[in-house]
Amino acid sequence: MTSFHDRPTLPDSPKAKQPRRGLSWLRQIGSVGVLLIAPGFTNCGEPAHSAAASATTGGVGGTAGGGVGGTAGGDVGGTANAGVGGTGNPVGGASGAAGGGSAGEASFFYSLPVCIPDGSLEPPHPDLSGSYSVPVSANLEAYAAYPVGDISICRTETTIELGYSLPALLVGKKTRVDFSGGVDPSATQHVLSGKDGTATCNRIGKAWSCLEHFMGIEVDLQRVADEAAALSPAEAQGRIDVATVFQGDPIGVLEFKQP
Repeated sequence: MTSFHDRPTLPDSPKAKQPRRGLSWLRQIGSVGVLLIAPGFTNCGEPAHSAAASATTGGVGGTAGGGVGGTAGGDVGGTANAGVGGTGNPVGGASGAAGGGSAGEASFFYSLPVCIPDGSLEPPHPDLSGSYSVPVSANLEAYAAYPVGDISICRTETTIELGYSLPALLVGKKTRVDFSGGVDPSATQHVLSGKDGTATCNRIGKAWSCLEHFMGIEVDLQRVADEAAALSPAEAQGRIDVATVFQGDPIGVLEFKQP
């Protein structure tokens, strides 16, 4: 019986002389070539040093996937990195969308008409229409809103300026009020002030809502009654009652929309 050591030695075949190679493929992702190497082997048949090899393929994966694959590298092979890198694209998209949102917020400021100094020969910016309402108890809510037709909002290089007239039916005579303030172009809340008080304005798109606290606004109840004389008795009394509330606590909300 021939033992294992007695077996004749076979000549090496040409195939046996070739160095062992790991599995490798070149896959094209978009315009970026990614070399994917089977885990555990280098391109030359030697066992892989996982951290270095994976970091390399992870970097490529990261490039293809928006930079996330590189971070997710470590000991995971190129295939895994490419997959993780792929999920990086939506992250980049979200970041882009957020950046676009900020740019969109900033663009509103520059879309406002430029404030024109008094006395200028240039035509003034157009007035807007909106409403002014006074916070009151439920039984007076039907009489607490007023149309306002002369709202102006404009900008200088660094500020927003807002002005309009409180209605005669609320204060006795048409009374112009003005507010201004510095502004962060990307913000949606703007705090303005003036000699008449303050206005905290919140903006959603082109819709504005300004909560205003006045100081020193004169309310003439007799003139309010005169303004309300042509109304029905119930509405006339309601308007007088709202004006009385406003006289004691001059708070209201201005709402309008940019064109």
